[in-house]
Amino acid sequence: MVFVDPPYADDPTGVLAALPRLLTDGGIVVVERSTRDDLIWPEGLNGIRDKSYGETRLYYGRTA
Repeated sequence: MVFVDPPYADDPTGVLAALPRLLTDGGIVVVERSTRDDLIWPEGLNGIRDKSYGETRLYYGRTA
């Protein structure tokens, strides 16, 4: 499991793109973002759910 919590202004795309090579199949990734920012999962990661808490949204993904 990997938890990614960059500052809201930073784009986590580069970090997320590297994760499928580092995690085994079925590895879980949780990304914290502002509710104003959408997240597009890179190839090799599939979004499975998201949940908002006030101004924060947690995106849950899994390696393919």
